[in-house]
Amino acid sequence: MRTETLRRHLRELALVEETSSPVVSCYLDLPDGSVAKARRHVVERARLVERSFVRHERADLKEAFAKVLAYIDSGHVEPSTRGVALFARSGEAPLFKALQFRLPLPIRVAVDPLPNIYHLVELEDTYHRFVVVLLTESSARILEVNLGTVTETTWAEQPDTAERVGREWTRERYRSSLRQRSERFLHEQVQLVERLVREGDYRHVLLAGSPRATARFAKAVPKALSGLLVDSVPVSGSSRLGDIVNATLAAFVEQEQKESLAAVEKLRRGLHVDGLAVVGEKASREALEYGQVDTLVIARELDDETMREELVRLATLSGAAIETVADSYTLMQYGGVGCVLRYLRPEQHLRR
Repeated sequence: MRTETLRRHLRELALVEETSSPVVSCYLDLPDGSVAKARRHVVERARLVERSFVRHERADLKEAFAKVLAYIDSGHVEPSTRGVALFARSGEAPLFKALQFRLPLPIRVAVDPLPNIYHLVELEDTYHRFVVVLLTESSARILEVNLGTVTETTWAEQPDTAERVGREWTRERYRSSLRQRSERFLHEQVQLVERLVREGDYRHVLLAGSPRATARFAKAVPKALSGLLVDSVPVSGSSRLGDIVNATLAAFVEQEQKESLAAVEKLRRGLHVDGLAVVGEKASREALEYGQVDTLVIARELDDETMREELVRLATLSGAAIETVADSYTLMQYGGVGCVLRYLRPEQHLRR
């Protein structure tokens, strides 16, 4: 699944309106590809939750859970799937949405008036998308990775002229031509990555392959592209594609954690220096409802799940970016949530 597709699903879920029937939100973790354990958890949660509903409310709830179990039993879950998110509602405004990912999700079953979307937001924020340039001395493979899945790949191989040695060229001429071809090939691949990043609006590029090849590529990139280079990951040219993606994912997640902490610092600076930030639940909600928010910064450790769901829903509907942050003492001191603002309202100018 592409990141843009997930964002579309998130907006659709955020737009769901409350009715008298509850929404069942199921997040399932499938580490071994088996759905049996996840199914048992859904059944157990269904039995427990149904007891808390009065008799006339149970019918719609049972039907919603039946939709979830029918999907699990249908065989639609692909063997490569690591996480599944299911949303179901019966009654006057029925709803059903099933999303599969090659990334882990927490095990969670919630019954609420509206869909629980936070875990999808966290998934998108943590893994979203990046470009991998897999390099050897004579080839380049460019991978577009969206949510842990390779969605596009481009392959290029440097042509060889070794057969002309001794027949048409001297070895000295061959070596000179090889250097020229190698430099031209490298330049062409740099240009290709530049165009891909520009047209696809990518913000992160990882290099993978032999240290010598990745070092040459990094040295050849222009300044604008070098600012997007996250890391160089040493991998063998014979490595399986899945292993390469996993290795680069680990480096990408580490970079994402750094960027999350940088967002907290931007929040702190906005709060104390230029006024373009607010913290706490009430101020954050007001800013989101007013449409001021550039980025919602929210702690993953936040205990109030109802508040968390409300804020990420408002941010999704307003088009604000969402940064989920782990292990930030500063953010927790602010109540676990804050917003970097695009602008100040007139009354906020007066208070400065």
